[in-house]
Amino acid sequence: MRKFFDSRRELVSSGPGSGGGGGSSGSSHAGGNFIGRAFTVGRHQVTVEEIIAEGGFAIVFLVRTNQGVRCALKRMYVNNEHDLQVCKREIQIMKDLVGHKNIVGYLDSSITAMGSRDVWEVLILMDYCKGGQVVNLMNQRLQTGFTESEVLQIFCDTCDAVSRLHQRKTPIIHRDLKVENILLHDKGHYVLCDFGSATNKFQSPQTEGVAAVEEEIKKYTTLSYRAPEMVNLYNNKIITTKADIWVSEDDRRVAVTHFDFSLT
Repeated sequence: MRKFFDSRRELVSSGPGSGGGGGSSGSSHAGGNFIGRAFTVGRHQVTVEEIIAEGGFAIVFLVRTNQGVRCALKRMYVNNEHDLQVCKREIQIMKDLVGHKNIVGYLDSSITAMGSRDVWEVLILMDYCKGGQVVNLMNQRLQTGFTESEVLQIFCDTCDAVSRLHQRKTPIIHRDLKVENILLHDKGHYVLCDFGSATNKFQSPQTEGVAAVEEEIKKYTTLSYRAPEMVNLYNNKIITTKADIWVSEDDRRVAVTHFDFSLT
């Protein structure tokens, strides 16, 4: 376990994500224009204090409610019906998972049509986890690393969150499990965030076609964290919840539930 985490530290980058309410990773000049701006999110009025993270499809703010509670606000713009449905699915998944200790807390949301164009502003208000992303904690500890108990807690808390997804009546595949999407909660446990890639659809390259499945995988997953059945679609393995559960044994061998892979 120690060897695995030592090797991962060398590969980790601290680029900002766009998933959830983690601690600040800095703000860009453009993002600074939002400081002090007010948003209405459902029943909540919030004011932006700083930028937590920026990604290709979203920006996450640290905001404060009128009651003084600090929260995280994820803001997205979409310009087509498909992406709008993806955002609605993300919101619904978060609503359905409210109350689980290891899943970032959903507070409120809103979807607003912008003018006469087919553009929508999507806002999701969440709990703020000032401990930040695990990726940032890893980079802060490049020399000291984590204790064994800390590693086990991160692992077990993440497993509890994933188990909740997979054991639903209609199972959900997260599809983007990575250290950028695991946050340290203020109470000391870890929570899973960013359900923008999540789906309840199992995909079959054989029936849907490799090209169609590959396009979706490229859009909603991160290459370095993809399960082998997502990387080699020509094996025609159906992509199920098992895509969330695979482990790198060492630098050259990968083990996946019910499958054996060797990377050369």
